[in-house]
Amino acid sequence: MKKSMMLRAIETVTKVANVRKMWDTEGEALRKSILKKQQKVALPTKLEKKYAVSKYEVGEHSFFEITPAKKTSQTIIYLAGGGFVLPITSLHYEFIAQIVEETGARLVVPNYPLAPHYHVDDVMAFLKEVYLKYAGGHVSLVGDSAGGAVAMSFVQFLKKEKLTLPQKVVGISPFMNFCLDNPAIYEVEKRDNVVGTTALREIRSWYANGRDYTDSLVSPFFGDYTGISEILLVSSTRDITNPDTHLFAEKGLPNMTYYEAGELPHIYPLFEIPEAAEARELIFSFLKRS
Repeated sequence: MKKSMMLRAIETVTKVANVRKMWDTEGEALRKSILKKQQKVALPTKLEKKYAVSKYEVGEHSFFEITPAKKTSQTIIYLAGGGFVLPITSLHYEFIAQIVEETGARLVVPNYPLAPHYHVDDVMAFLKEVYLKYAGGHVSLVGDSAGGAVAMSFVQFLKKEKLTLPQKVVGISPFMNFCLDNPAIYEVEKRDNVVGTTALREIRSWYANGRDYTDSLVSPFFGDYTGISEILLVSSTRDITNPDTHLFAEKGLPNMTYYEAGELPHIYPLFEIPEAAEARELIFSFLKRS
């Protein structure tokens, strides 16, 4: 299939701009790069022109609530990716705006704690506070990349806490397994212009904070997903998260739908490219379906 001009442009920009640079570093260089990037947190400024936007504080962290004028009964909690270390970007908010438009749901966007200063237990504790504000109604979780992993792991946290589970969970290019022991990852890494494994090996020690990498709060690959109505995972084969997501899909969970595209970049549904149209429509219709 011929690539669209927009996809070609994304591939060129990610390669020329060396988007993967940080992910191929380690040690002090990695830490400095992360701390610098953590200063640039995107805000839902553009969304305020069309929707009601409120900000709430939970301890040292915050979350935004984005509500359309005619909202449905559904609340969608969106967990933005960033390798467990980077904050939300304008790209995420563009996609969030489209979810609001397509579903009519209220979107909740947590600025969850980031490594290296915080770890998985901090993330789960913060999200619990956010989630309980809405748990009495129809709540779904959506996350991309690390955010997809956090969404899936948060389900495990809720099960352990014996709290109400979300109606639906969507993982877009989710990072399912921090063990990084699947040989196929390193073959895909040669073609992935966006993410690399070098930094992730260091980040996982910060994020896990002593937990085993097979702990389902760290690696949702090893979790139990009974009790969830529906799960949708979306992946693509030019993405280092794909081998483990594909392997997870092979478990054949009865409540899971898996959609895999060929040779598209990490978190490709967030990009408005023709190649992502089918996946985007699948995500929107999945969330709209009662």
